[in-house]
Amino acid sequence: MQDFVLISIPETTIKNIVEQAVREAFASQAPSTYKEQSIVDLDGLLKARPFIGSKSTIYKKVSAAIIPHSKSGKRLIFDLNEIDEWLLAHKIKTAEELDAEAMAYMNANNKKRRP
Repeated sequence: MQDFVLISIPETTIKNIVEQAVREAFASQAPSTYKEQSIVDLDGLLKARPFIGSKSTIYKKVSAAIIPHSKSGKRLIFDLNEIDEWLLAHKIKTAEELDAEAMAYMNANNKKRRP
């Protein structure tokens, strides 16, 4: 009979472990096995990152200088590595992360938590 061990791991810890494993997996792959064109035009951006929005949304973000881009004449150019960094930089914190930050702040400033 096999012995089983049950442990409890917070969701954020599991997410961090998975994110790190994915980053390491992509970083360790040889360039010949995983190669994505880094510089793309608007259509290439929509194909490579369809979740980023529609053409209209991208044009609005470009005109407001929100999304990283370059121009070659009238043609918009995007670096997928910069787009990925930009997307990851705008991560929304979970309620658990916000609560942990609040507790750390209050502990550091010797304040009591209000109920």
